[in-house]
Amino acid sequence: MNGKHILHYVEHVLAQRLEVELTGLLEELLGLHGRTPTIISMSK
Repeated sequence: MNGKHILHYVEHVLAQRLEVELTGLLEELLGLHGRTPTIISMSK
């Protein structure tokens, strides 16, 4: 594996990780919008 291959692999892995993180964050934000009453009632 030369430097270019390693860099490409790292970029690919980071892009995948970032996509997963962003998707999770988006789902959390959308979920919070729809489920706010549930969260409030659960925390009491």
